[in-house]
Amino acid sequence: MNGITLTILILAGLVLAFILYKLFKPYFLKYDTTLAITGGLGSGKTLTAVKTGVILLRKQRFWKYKVYNFFHVKIRNAFVRSINKHRNKYNLKMRQKYEDSKATIKLKQKKILPLNAKRKKPMLYSNIPIHFKTKLFSSKREWNKTLTAPHILLLKEIEEYSVVIIDEMPQFINQFNWNVELIQKNVNEFITFFRHYIGGYMITTSQSIDDVVVQIRRKLNQCTWCYDFKKHFFGLFYTIRMCDIMLGDQVSTVSTSFIEDNTKLHFGLFPPKRTYDSRCYSGRYANVYEKVKKEPRWKNLKTNKVLRLQQYESPLDDVRTEEEKREQWNKGAKTWVN
Repeated sequence: MNGITLTILILAGLVLAFILYKLFKPYFLKYDTTLAITGGLGSGKTLTAVKTGVILLRKQRFWKYKVYNFFHVKIRNAFVRSINKHRNKYNLKMRQKYEDSKATIKLKQKKILPLNAKRKKPMLYSNIPIHFKTKLFSSKREWNKTLTAPHILLLKEIEEYSVVIIDEMPQFINQFNWNVELIQKNVNEFITFFRHYIGGYMITTSQSIDDVVVQIRRKLNQCTWCYDFKKHFFGLFYTIRMCDIMLGDQVSTVSTSFIEDNTKLHFGLFPPKRTYDSRCYSGRYANVYEKVKKEPRWKNLKTNKVLRLQQYESPLDDVRTEEEKREQWNKGAKTWVN
């Protein structure tokens, strides 16, 4: 194979790689400093959040931890120590000359350069347990750190350049508890200055973007709506349809034509088994007060019973006697009848 043929093959390979990159780029999940993933039950939002969080953590550990500590700490500090060694000798020499002849020699010391401190390893924080592989082709696994309320309230430190996953965020930060001063001020500061304080990535999930309190929703860079989650080939890989939604002060209804034009098909392999449990909270249901027992069954297609959570009596509810009907009438319905 001569040089011209090899050059043509290399150029053809680069062109093919560029074309494939352009073709498949829309089908991969884009990420920013903050990412909101929404979708109904079983839409694959937690799966997407976990996979994306692990990928971003590996990226952070490589660039912000290993590469930085090697080039900016180990190599740079070696040069700085060598320079400081020569500068120390120069400073001692100048001081000696200054002491010997203060009238003719002016003391000029060279500044000693500071050493860079070694960075801590970025960690994965989440309010759900995740047992992930530290490297893509490695059997070594690691548990994530537990994300607690003090972390979000700025009362407990998170390692720099870490990745934070908040699953079902509206369950503990919503419009009902936003009026609490501690939550309103500290959580707002945590979201506002997340990039300045931590410099990592934050991924949140919720079943609806409307459930996210508006003060937080304004600060999220992007929102990805997931739907039509499907498993293929006995659960070997999956597909999810995703639609990127721009966030603002108000969330408007998205039209069907917009969804069709902006939907991308995201596909991927399932993470290794035991990475996370999509039903991690199922054990809580064991604490239900009344256990399963023989329940009454329906015996007719007609019924007068309406399921309610509050004690409310309707004029159409079943009553046993005429006295109960009269008592219900006297409670207030009579005043509205001429």
